[in-house]
Amino acid sequence: MICTLQRGQHQSTPRAQVVRRGVDNQSDMLAKTFAWSRKLRPDWWVAAAVFVLASALAAMLVWNAEQRRLQSERLRIASLTSDHAYAIRAGMDRALSTTYALAAMAKQGRGDIADFEGVAGEMLTLYPGVSVLGLAPNGIIKRVAPLAGNEKSLGFNQLADPKQGREAFIAKQTGKLTLAGPLNLVQGGLGAVGRLPIFFDDSDGKPQFWGFVYAVIRFPQALANARLERLPLAGVAYELWRMNPDTGSRQVIAVSGNQPLIDPVQQSIEMPNGTWALSAAPLRGWDDWPTLLWQAALALLASLVLAYMARLLLQLKVHERDLAALVAERTDEIMASQSKLRATLDAIPDRMFELTPEGFIVDYQYPGVDVAVAERFVGRNLSDIFAPGSVPVVMQALEQAVQTGHAEGQEFEWVMGGIQRWFEISAARKQADTPGDLPVVVLAREITQR
Repeated sequence: MICTLQRGQHQSTPRAQVVRRGVDNQSDMLAKTFAWSRKLRPDWWVAAAVFVLASALAAMLVWNAEQRRLQSERLRIASLTSDHAYAIRAGMDRALSTTYALAAMAKQGRGDIADFEGVAGEMLTLYPGVSVLGLAPNGIIKRVAPLAGNEKSLGFNQLADPKQGREAFIAKQTGKLTLAGPLNLVQGGLGAVGRLPIFFDDSDGKPQFWGFVYAVIRFPQALANARLERLPLAGVAYELWRMNPDTGSRQVIAVSGNQPLIDPVQQSIEMPNGTWALSAAPLRGWDDWPTLLWQAALALLASLVLAYMARLLLQLKVHERDLAALVAERTDEIMASQSKLRATLDAIPDRMFELTPEGFIVDYQYPGVDVAVAERFVGRNLSDIFAPGSVPVVMQALEQAVQTGHAEGQEFEWVMGGIQRWFEISAARKQADTPGDLPVVVLAREITQR
């Protein structure tokens, strides 16, 4: 029983085995990743670093270019909308100026304007944005022109109306022209009402409120001179609106479409007793994706080219370094070989000649002989050095070496410094450096004592 429990304590549960297997797999993956990273050559690391830096710089340049484009586009739209906003204000001021003319005539007639309908009709032809002119003693509409179609407005109390009463009361209190709207007119349709209060002095010389001279401005007729329809032709969506002073909600006066404007440019238009706003934004939005994608692709391509050039440059530097090291190594080997050859030649007591088959000396080596002395032999013919009787012997050895590759045993005499000396020849044909060249190496061993 005890043995069985102890054996069971060392057995792993299936969950523990799964966990251990997962840990082992992660360890193997990390080890493989580390081994793979170590296999990467330095040029790849440099190329990756250059690519990251170039991509970051290119992204910053593209971002700055996009910000400059957005700023330029906003300035363009602001310039367009400012002209239209000015035209809206000028058109509204011109339409509202009719109230001043009527007020002057009403004051002259102490509240009565002779032939009101005829005078108002003439004024309406001169001001296309104004659809109705009227007189409202104590705020109640008594006379209106044109009468046809506006009969429902007669008897309308502007001060008591829940929609227009606040602004009518403000006009009465301030004595200034006010503009109410946009609002749904009693006559039907959407428009705005400009009210100018009229005051007469009483017997004590104090001003007493008489009533209003008002002008009804219909939309969109009143905005015709602003030519807002030209904005969509220029690729700009617009919205003319104001904040309702009673509800605090947004009231739209004119709009180019149903889609909401995203981060629009806004122009404020000061109106009597309020402010309108003309908002505008590009019809296709602020983002120019084709240009942005093209710039991003170009930046990516430039980053790849720079990374590739950096890799090639590093490879070239490494190749130059390796080539310089190889040249130095080969130079050392050549110098060592030359030193070994020189040591070997210096160890040979014989005189060594390298001759052409015609008997011209190409090289001369002899231990202990000065280089300048040896150079005096180079380029000379054997007949210039040896006695006439020795030249045929040497030439015969040369000819035999050329034909058979080796010759030895011939003896000749050489008078040096007035002393007659005897030498034994050992000749061997040397491998030619150029085709047709058959140099022969001749060793002349002195045998005078023998």
